[in-house]
Amino acid sequence: MKSVYKAEKEIAKNGSVIPVFENGRLMHSRYNPEAEAQKMADINSRYTVVIGLGGGYHIQALLQKNPEMKIIVVESSEDDFAVLQDIPCVKAIFETGNVVFCTKKELSKTLLSSYIPIFHGDLGILSQRAWAQNFPDAECEIRAIINATLKNISADFSVQAHFGRHWHRNIFQNLKYAATHTLSPLPMSDGKTAAVIAAGPSLDKSLSKIAQMREKYFVIACDTAFSALTRRGINADAVVSIDAQNVSHRHFFHFPENPPLCVFDLGAPHSSVLAAEKSGAKILFSSSMHPLSVLAREFGDFPYLESGAGTVAIAASDFARISGFDKIELFGADFSYSNGKPYASGTYFDDIFGEESNRLRNSETAFDTLMFRTPLIKKENGVFSTEMLEKYASTTADFFAEHAFVQQEKNLYCATKKAKPRKESARLFSFDKFTKELLCETEKLLLEKNPEKYRAAFFAHLPVMAAMRDKNIPFFDLLKLAYESSVRYTK
Repeated sequence: MKSVYKAEKEIAKNGSVIPVFENGRLMHSRYNPEAEAQKMADINSRYTVVIGLGGGYHIQALLQKNPEMKIIVVESSEDDFAVLQDIPCVKAIFETGNVVFCTKKELSKTLLSSYIPIFHGDLGILSQRAWAQNFPDAECEIRAIINATLKNISADFSVQAHFGRHWHRNIFQNLKYAATHTLSPLPMSDGKTAAVIAAGPSLDKSLSKIAQMREKYFVIACDTAFSALTRRGINADAVVSIDAQNVSHRHFFHFPENPPLCVFDLGAPHSSVLAAEKSGAKILFSSSMHPLSVLAREFGDFPYLESGAGTVAIAASDFARISGFDKIELFGADFSYSNGKPYASGTYFDDIFGEESNRLRNSETAFDTLMFRTPLIKKENGVFSTEMLEKYASTTADFFAEHAFVQQEKNLYCATKKAKPRKESARLFSFDKFTKELLCETEKLLLEKNPEKYRAAFFAHLPVMAAMRDKNIPFFDLLKLAYESSVRYTK
């Protein structure tokens, strides 16, 4: 993409270099760009997106007012940065560790990876005036990208605020367990097709196919579908559970005589792990992108499972993939409601809603409340979806495409290249080394207040801090509370 700037520059009356747009207009004042920039730099945010680099004088002014400010500078293309990089002020900014340069194409990814609301506070936006006037459509597009990304960040923060304490407790409890128990290895594919069983309404009709062709499949149940299979006499070979909510342990009330391999995310309820152990099931812990889980991988062998937008169907599919299955068939992965039903028969919802049913609020009312808790998207033939279910469906398709699986039939995906076998070790998790590293690094972070230096400890506590958040409590006071919570779980 051609740069919006000319290669030739002009010199202001005070001797500063001024970039010139392709249309001949100047980016900054032709008299004193620095004085003009001081008037623009009226932002107090700790994290600011600057639209338009130009000669960099407005960015220099921001840093002079707040040296700790994190700044993301956006231009339309890499060619723009190439044209501007020889300007003295821009050269100085390039050497500043607090400034990141990206194109509008990279902006969303950059924000997602670096903007932390609980630490940075509100995000500031500064559009360089001349840049915005000359490229109004591009400025609107960049602002739209920022707003859409902030919506995703806000949703992610809400999830952390809801589950943060659960994850924190569960991960520590499960890591303690992993330190004293030998975990199961990954299964062998043996040429079978991995049948990933989700709990969508269509499962009621497809269970007969699973039963008739049971020997063909290695059955991997999502936790929600586990009881539906067990009650119909279909034994799963493995069950995958990633949800941190305490109610998830209800999936593991009933085990068949030959219990399956139970694959628990480190953030899953410890009560589920204990129920699986009591049944005689083999146990394997998996890890997610939760930063505490990521840190734990440095001290133990926990396979990482993708989950897309947070759906266990993708985690179960990824478990099949890393186990070497080159054919994965999905059952009950509807990502929609059909025939007035959100789930197949026999899930734990039947038990919960049945127990709570009375003449004023029966189980059907409870299921309706579940389905209509967010706006529905009407599809066809009595099928409805939601924004979240649509996202699940989209990220599932993306997962298979990313890992070179092609859809041969409606729900059958076949690998186009053989996956590399995952190397495993039989080492026990070192809980003592893990906790010593985490707590020591957090103590240094609290003392020095330098997140960049102690990134692992900083990120490891962010989810539980989101759950503890009080706007009246300063960030590092909140971190101290999270640290004390970690200390409590290590005893």
